[in-house]
Parts: sequence; C-alpha cells; structure tokens
Amino acid sequence: MAAQLPSWLEALKPKAIEPTAAPKEEEPVELEGILEGVRGALPVADVAWQPLGAGISMRPQITPDELARAGALQELLARGAATPVRREGESRAQKLWGGTQRLFVFLVIAVAAILPLFPGASLGLVGAPQLSEAGGKMYENIDGIKSGDRVLVAFDYDATQAPEMDALARAVVRHLLARKARVSVVSLYPAGPAAAQVVINGLVSGTAPITITNVGYMPGQSTAIPYILGTVPFSQVIELAAVPDTVRWWAEQLPRSDPPLLWAGVSAQAEPMSQPYLTSRQVGGMIVGVPDAIAYELKLGLFKPGVAPLDSIAIANAALIVLIVLGGVIQLILGGAPTPENERRRK
Repeated sequence: MAAQLPSWLEALKPKAIEPTAAPKEEEPVELEGILEGVRGALPVADVAWQPLGAGISMRPQITPDELARAGALQELLARGAATPVRREGESRAQKLWGGTQRLFVFLVIAVAAILPLFPGASLGLVGAPQLSEAGGKMYENIDGIKSGDRVLVAFDYDATQAPEMDALARAVVRHLLARKARVSVVSLYPAGPAAAQVVINGLVSGTAPITITNVGYMPGQSTAIPYILGTVPFSQVIELAAVPDTVRWWAEQLPRSDPPLLWAGVSAQAEPMSQPYLTSRQVGGMIVGVPDAIAYELKLGLFKPGVAPLDSIAIANAALIVLIVLGGVIQLILGGAPTPENERRRK
C-alpha cells in the first residue's frame, strides 16, 4: 500500500505553474531604437508626423502699411550705421565761429580754476574753514608730541579713495614731521603702503633725514592688529580710514587709556559710523574730509586766509553757471532765427 503524505506536508506541495497568456498579436513589435524587440510600446501619435508648416500659410500676405513701417525701420538702421551727416549749408565762417565758441568756454573754465592757485592771487571769496572741536583736540595732541616719540600711522585706504584721504594724510604727516616724531606706517589694505608712499614722497625732501618707516601691508584685517601692536613700537596710533570698519577694528583692539591711544582722520562717508568711538573716548580726536584737512593745514600756517583751493573750486563753479545761463539766453533769442537748419526742420 502506497504511503500517504501527511496533510501538513501536502499543503507545502508546489502548485503547478499556469502558463502565461500569449501576447496579443495585434500589438506591434519595435524594430529599432532602444526599445527594439519590445512589444506593446506606446504607439506614436499621428500629430508628430504632421509637417512643420501644416495649417500655416507659407506665403503670408504683407499689407502696404507693414511694408511702409519696415521701410522706415530699415532707413533708421541705415542712418545710424552711416557716417555723421554734416550740416547742409554751413559755411566755413560758421564752422570757425562754432570752434571759437568751444575754445572760449574752455579758456574761461581753465582761467577760473587755475588763477586762484597762483601765489598772491587768492581773491578771498571763500572764508577759511574752522577746525571742529574734535579736530582741535587732535591738533593739540600732535602738537604736544616730543621729538623722537614713536607714532604709528595706519593708512587704511587705497588709490580709489586717495583724492580725499591724501589731503588728511598730508596734514597729519606734515605735522608729525614738524614735531620730529618717529613715524611707522602700516596698512590693513593691500594697496595701502603704496598710497602711503605717494604721500611720504611728496612731503620728505631728498636732503632731509627720513624719520618715516613704511612697515607695509599686514594681512588679516582685525586679527593683524594685535601682531602690529606687539611688534611695532608706538606711543599712540593715528588711523586714516576711508570706511568705518577699520576705525572699529583699531578701537576694539586697543586698550582704553587716558588720554586715548587712538586718533583718527576719516572720510566724510565714514564719519557717522565713527562718531560713537569719539563719543565713548575710544578715539581722542578726529578730523573729517577735505574741509577739516584744509582747516588743519591753515592752522599749521600753510595757507593764507584766502584758502586758494576753495577759491578755485568756487570760481570754476560760478563760471560754469554763468556760461550755462548765457548759452540758454542766446539759444532762446537766436533759436528761431532763419538758419539753413531751421528752414530744413520746418519743411
């Protein structure tokens, strides 16, 4: 008698695998591409086989108005690319008169700007600027420096800010040289030493003993200041700053003292953000911008009360205003005169 499998083992018996349904013959087989041999892929839509210009006329109708606008645009483009057209009917005398007018304007501005700069030619049109209270404190501090005292001057600006900052630097360094201080120059700007050297070269003569040492650029921004203070001897620091950030770096790194160790010459844009350090006595004194630089040098006796640079600026600006007004009046009077150009415009 054949042995019987237990019921629990019978349940584990694998079932017969039913054959899968044959693929439908109506489904096409891909014959090329990455889907080659695959049956039943999505069929290509008929719209993809439509020609590019289907439903669009390949011979558009252009109206006369459109042709006229296209012609006008083509004329403008051609005129812009062509050489400048000379004024028709302009005689040689008229050309000479136009050149004379331009030369006259140039000479008036040049004379107005240069004349006040000559020695003894100051007209006194602009009053001498007064040094601010903070600037006066800085002047008194430098004026109290003894011969041989070491002063650290930080030229924290570059050539792009030099027109304004050089005026401050010249005033301060000139005063330090007059007091026979020993000056060390550093900068937290890569281009700062070059800007400092330009100022130094303009102040130190070839025969005078050089008491200025250009230490150079110190990388690291605020982190470089402790290294500078530990390696460069100084009794006080004068910061020449075009932006308020460098004033903040020096004020945060220098210890508080009475009198303060830090003094500053800053640009006009750096003044508002630098004032809190002056109020808190972290900065002992401050001069600001070109007006304070001129007032400082005036106090040093380098200018007479006329203040030639300010006279030059004032007279040149006044000459420009007069020429502009005069040109406008002449244009109003003669603008409608019967010239060849006006006649052409009327047509």
